[in-house]
Amino acid sequence: MYTSQSLDKRRIERDRLFSTCTLMQGKMVSFTTFKKIPIVVELHTGTITILDDLENYDSEFCSDYMFSIEDDIFVLELNGKRMMKLNITDRKCSYFDIFCNSKDWNNYAAFAYFEKSIYIFPTYSAGFVQMDLGTGRVKKKKKLHSVMKEKNKNLGEEYTDFWRGCQLENKVWLFPRYGSQVIVYDMENDTWTEYILAVEIKECIHVMSYGGYIYILNVEGIIYRWDMINGEVERIADCSSNNNKTGCSFSRIAVTDKGIFLLPAFSEDILYIDLDTKGIKKYDAYPKDYQYYGPQGWSKFYGYCEDGDQYYFAMRSANYILSISKKDGMEKWIKTKLLPYKEYKKVYIHYNKKKIFETECNIDDMLSYIQRDSAERQCGKKFLKGREIWECVK
Repeated sequence: MYTSQSLDKRRIERDRLFSTCTLMQGKMVSFTTFKKIPIVVELHTGTITILDDLENYDSEFCSDYMFSIEDDIFVLELNGKRMMKLNITDRKCSYFDIFCNSKDWNNYAAFAYFEKSIYIFPTYSAGFVQMDLGTGRVKKKKKLHSVMKEKNKNLGEEYTDFWRGCQLENKVWLFPRYGSQVIVYDMENDTWTEYILAVEIKECIHVMSYGGYIYILNVEGIIYRWDMINGEVERIADCSSNNNKTGCSFSRIAVTDKGIFLLPAFSEDILYIDLDTKGIKKYDAYPKDYQYYGPQGWSKFYGYCEDGDQYYFAMRSANYILSISKKDGMEKWIKTKLLPYKEYKKVYIHYNKKKIFETECNIDDMLSYIQRDSAERQCGKKFLKGREIWECVK
């Protein structure tokens, strides 16, 4: 749903997008994708608040997977180099090296938490990372990877590297990009078990645990349901006829009691699969002003967060948050009430004082910030030198 609009309109809307999110105290916390502005979304009203007072916030940190534990938010860096911890009460950020940097993006298969430790399973690295939240110690554990590599040394990396995963209680279920081998890592006992699926998965893109099953999506739109107890794998739906010609048509699923929402990557349509009839239909109840503003070549859906009742999908590319009820499968589109674009620019300048690109802020924006920032530093005394300069040069 890309339409012809002015360049300024598209740029403004693009700068408000965010790809990942987490829930804290009933609100969504995220960072805008392009200007990396930290924000909080009130989900009942759509009101957005900017966090403009974070101590030690690195504006070059590009967020990927994230989750919250009590007052702390943990965020993985897109390039795999660091993890950020943001304490929402103290408004302080701290950073930890996590040694998962193999590519510029797509560095993580799973991000889990169990008994005061965080576990990060990378897609390409030769080991996973465990961080003890009590001591802050980060260690890389290589035994699982080395054993599996040796056992499968005749197979390519696409069959042995962990590609996607999900947590179910004290275990993380790890899937390769191709093949039938699944590794289940027990975080409580530091052990693992190998399973072989009855089918081979071609390019696994998302896995999700729900209702005692694990649902597996590949990029072509084929959805499998795996019963881990009896080992049965059922093909729930084949939506490959809806493929985009360039491939990678779908990116995420949202499983409910009634059905499954299949969300697009490069294809255009959201699909819905009824779990009783296995019927597939094209979703058409979009808001009237629904638009995609993300760059061409980006998946339309990526990050999401959830509680016991709902899934919430971030504004990765569109101008709405998608909320889906787990019980009845009812969807709701949340329209965000954004602050004026000038406010975003002010916060962008605030967090990027050392390096500002002319393409992001013009002279007017900069001098307006000088006016405000100087006034604050002068203890309330007005200092309008920035405005005087602008009036002379405009």
